[in-house]
Amino acid sequence: MGTLLAAVAADRPRIMPRLARLRVTLDRWGGGARTAGTLWLSLAGCALALAGLAPWLNLPLIRSWGGLALPLDLGWGPRIGAVNYGTLAMAAAAVFWGRALLALDWRQTPIGRYVSSPPHPLRTRTFVALGLSAVGSAALFVYQLLCVDLARMAQLAEQERIALLIRAHLGYALPPQHLTMRPFQVEAASLGDRLALLVQLAGVGPLLCVCAGLLCGYGAYVSQRAQRAAARRGRAHRRAQRHVLWHAHRRPLVWIALGGGALVALIVLGRAPAGLLFERAGRQAIATGEYQTALDDFERARALDTALDQTPGFHRERGQALYLLHRPADRDVDLYLAQQYRTAGALALAWQEDELLRQRFPRDALVIADQALTAEQTLERGLRSAALPTDPETAQQRPETALEPFQQPLVWADQLLALQPGNPYAHYLRGRLLVAMHSYEQAELDFRALPRLSDDSDLQSAGLTYLAFCAGGRGDYTEERALLRAAIKLDYGYNNTTAREAASGFH
Repeated sequence: MGTLLAAVAADRPRIMPRLARLRVTLDRWGGGARTAGTLWLSLAGCALALAGLAPWLNLPLIRSWGGLALPLDLGWGPRIGAVNYGTLAMAAAAVFWGRALLALDWRQTPIGRYVSSPPHPLRTRTFVALGLSAVGSAALFVYQLLCVDLARMAQLAEQERIALLIRAHLGYALPPQHLTMRPFQVEAASLGDRLALLVQLAGVGPLLCVCAGLLCGYGAYVSQRAQRAAARRGRAHRRAQRHVLWHAHRRPLVWIALGGGALVALIVLGRAPAGLLFERAGRQAIATGEYQTALDDFERARALDTALDQTPGFHRERGQALYLLHRPADRDVDLYLAQQYRTAGALALAWQEDELLRQRFPRDALVIADQALTAEQTLERGLRSAALPTDPETAQQRPETALEPFQQPLVWADQLLALQPGNPYAHYLRGRLLVAMHSYEQAELDFRALPRLSDDSDLQSAGLTYLAFCAGGRGDYTEERALLRAAIKLDYGYNNTTAREAASGFH
């Protein structure tokens, strides 16, 4: 130790001048960055880069969608996969970083001999424009899902319902979501329903864009404070005066450009909201008894916002108007009647109505989804009198007479899979029913299909748990132990108590 201290003391005359120069360089760079606001602009660029890679929609037990998987859609033409929110956020991050680099004085660095131009200081209007562009990405995402991309919202509502149904039959609790929703009350018909669903499923991507805008706002505050301090010391007074005079000549052109941009934005972005206004007017006309007026409003809404034609709620509203006008020969009327039967609890009549629709429209996606909804409600009603066991030993000890309550739910699970072969809820429930009925080989097929249908680790962990129970039921305890360990490995949140309690018996 003494030798080390002696060596440091001997080299002190050579080390101290280098440390002093390094400190001066860091102070110059740090002070310039704080004065110009480049630090906050760079941090905003980092937030946007993270937003481009982060999930923008997160549906538990099903999957997550990153910004790269969400194409930009304003309702005026076909979508281009390369133009998505991920590339938009990362392109904005590149602009932010480039502008921050231009604001630094590179002449004070070792590469300054290659740089001849002076730095371009960041002004308040630059921060405001960049901050608004960052927040605008999140606002455009919200606008698209609430007003334009109604087909995606209808699909998200269906998948959220499926996830809630699976969650109810896991046998253990998962972390709660933002809002408390019931499976068969999840809708995307109205603006309020879509807003609630967006709050439920929104990821961190839009929040990072808003965070980037806030960082730009703070950078504008720092820059404004630095400019005021420089003005008080008498710096750049003439330049500021010339800047004001120059802007006085350009101000009319700025207002003309802003007005033209606002008009274009109103035309481009106002089409879908106008269609939603006509849809709302149609609902109000039904409430007041003006059924023909309501039908006309629905037709105008569909002409303005073509995405409404892909949502089941719009067709049920239109079917209500047609039914009240005594025009039953329409698909939408049957969709409306099936919904009314389900609301009244007459699931047999709803299934009958859906069957008639399937005969007329065998490949219609809306008809198939409506009949699948009836099958799900009937399956859930049947499970009220047939509690699914979570303990494999208890299931094996059940007599054959105790398995009869599972027969009817199993029939409906088969019906649901015939309608939607890729429904993870149907596979999971049918597998659970087959395990309860000791049909382990058939149940394995359903549980092995879950990783193909969902990227979520919680659902995969649940599938591996009951796949292990199937192996144990067949007498293969070595495979059962391996599958339980795999299920526990995927249980990152330590929620799967079923697998942990079953695996503890082997320790």
